[in-house]
Amino acid sequence: MGATTVSVEYDTPSLTLKHAEEWTFLVDAQYNLTVRLPQDSTIVDLNQVPASIDTNGNTITLSLFPSQWEIIYVFPLTPPAQFQISNLEVTPADAEIGEEVTVSVQVANIGGQSGSYTVSLLVNQTTADSKTVTLDKDASTTVDFKIVKQTSGTYIVEVAGQVSQFTVNEESSNGAPASTFPVEYLVAVVAAVAVVVVVVLFVRRRGPNLEKVFKLHPQLNPEERDVIQFLAENEGKAFESQIRERFPDIPRTSLWRLVKRLEKLDIIKVKKIGLENQVELK
Repeated sequence: MGATTVSVEYDTPSLTLKHAEEWTFLVDAQYNLTVRLPQDSTIVDLNQVPASIDTNGNTITLSLFPSQWEIIYVFPLTPPAQFQISNLEVTPADAEIGEEVTVSVQVANIGGQSGSYTVSLLVNQTTADSKTVTLDKDASTTVDFKIVKQTSGTYIVEVAGQVSQFTVNEESSNGAPASTFPVEYLVAVVAAVAVVVVVVLFVRRRGPNLEKVFKLHPQLNPEERDVIQFLAENEGKAFESQIRERFPDIPRTSLWRLVKRLEKLDIIKVKKIGLENQVELK
């Protein structure tokens, strides 16, 4: 057809994998290849010497002849912004009708870049207010919410999974809070909350239903089933390095492809914690 060159693009997850700070490029080249590494990369190891290695500024270009290649390299990676919510406080815990209650939390950016985060306040499981903060890396701030209730009762507040409460008392004619809530009702409410907490803890500790997972995916091979079983025994999650230590007979590249298959089957999810990947059962 008159063409002198052919360009082929590959999906990089099938060619590269990451362990700690090291990236590995794996390819079985049938023809001459030119490979450009990411900017500011440093080559750590080569399984053989390329035809040539050229540098242009901060970019390394390798010319590869037909063969099986394994190139290990590193390059600087700045983690994105990551926010941590702590120190939920409610003041006062006992208020009068119409009295202002302050809910405050500490927001910290523990990531490597600046970013924004929206803090949402839930009162009795309904969003009552939200505020967006922008923080540089390693910076923190206090976010305050103001609440005024005109109805007596107990109100549950929640911010980013942290839970507290405050009580609004109905004021009597002589200025003292009136006790209009029967004690037996309060005992019943406390007992109901305790039951809910016990059920939630039981469900969380019970872990994933492996029998259901295996039944929905009969095509899983023994190695995949063993990895799923290991995750279940490890509270449903583990770092890739822990999986490699548990299954030393599985080659690193084979284990990486195994994790990718389970992720595509929607059995697990992979998220980055610091510089490592954490594998978690769904």
